[in-house]
Amino acid sequence: MQNWIGMILGTLTVRVTGGSHERFMNLCAVYNRDMWDFRAEGDSITVKVRASEYKNLRKAAHRAGVRLKIIKRHGIPFWLRRYKNRYGLVAGILVFCLLLSFFSSRIWVIRMRGVEGEIEQQILTQMKQEGITLGTRTSAFDFATVRQKLIVACPQISWMSLNPSGSVLNVDVSLRTAPPLVLDHQQPCNLIASVDGTILSMNIKNGDPMVKVGDGVVKGDLLVSGAVEYADGCTVFRKAEGEILAETKHRVTFQVPYEQTHSCYTGKTKRRYAFHFFGLSLPLYIGSVSGTYEKTDRYRPLVIDQVALPIGIYESKFALTQPLTVHLSREEAVAEATEKTMEYVSQSLPNCEITAINYQKEFTSTHALVTAEILCKENIAFAEKMLIFQ
Repeated sequence: MQNWIGMILGTLTVRVTGGSHERFMNLCAVYNRDMWDFRAEGDSITVKVRASEYKNLRKAAHRAGVRLKIIKRHGIPFWLRRYKNRYGLVAGILVFCLLLSFFSSRIWVIRMRGVEGEIEQQILTQMKQEGITLGTRTSAFDFATVRQKLIVACPQISWMSLNPSGSVLNVDVSLRTAPPLVLDHQQPCNLIASVDGTILSMNIKNGDPMVKVGDGVVKGDLLVSGAVEYADGCTVFRKAEGEILAETKHRVTFQVPYEQTHSCYTGKTKRRYAFHFFGLSLPLYIGSVSGTYEKTDRYRPLVIDQVALPIGIYESKFALTQPLTVHLSREEAVAEATEKTMEYVSQSLPNCEITAINYQKEFTSTHALVTAEILCKENIAFAEKMLIFQ
């Protein structure tokens, strides 16, 4: 404890020579002077005393006829006095303390765990709307309230936590897991028509059929009833099951202009870089990119020990394009409409067997209008729960 106090207040090592050393020590005891670490060195002794007590030793030294000489100075006051005229050092220490206080009180790294991809970007976007971005003060947010808002805004989130640790905000997310679809095989239901069509075949496993092969039906018609009535007048409600194949028609129209303008790559690219430093973006280029282009951005952060720091380089790549006007003939316009029809079939009718496609073509001075009538063979039975109790 004595050493710590001496380091803070300042300590002197003093050599005492000549006169009567014993009388000097007795007088110091009478005057209640605080000295310690007495050491004899030949005809002299050395003692340690607080810097503030040194002047008070002179009276005892005069009466004892001894001489005092400071041989060493210890402690913070003497260290500061040594650098009192070095203003740059003092200013540097002050700036360092201010920067340390500034950076340690803000969020510079957001570490997301338990989620990635599109949902991660959605959460980051929502956090930005709540004001949580790189460089914001940690004390400016009630993270419990922000957490509740994020859970409400993102229904995919089952649970999450926001835990600031220094300049790092740890975001732990747990997503909702959709419960497995459990089919109730005891639930009575009917089979109804999902689209208009003409019935080609019926394979009824359970229920009472309401139509027959060759009948035409419209969307919503009852095909198989789950209410089965027996000869004794008893009615039993069951789950209607079966496959009903029907011929259906789907109509789609495409308008293809003869004159079309497309963006064509010129083969030239330009790159622009910006230095990202703790939320600030400093451009490393002069001027901007003119004309038409397609832009892709890439950010490369500085990574230390698998932690991405808020320091890095933004790279923007501009692929230059130019408009290209294409003139189509009638045959080329029809071919493009046919290609779009096949894309529609693959995307909108994946479970249908295509039996025929009939095209109707109309031509004007500016475009071709192509209507495709698609004949399909598909299962139109759709299960609908029966409302027994009204």
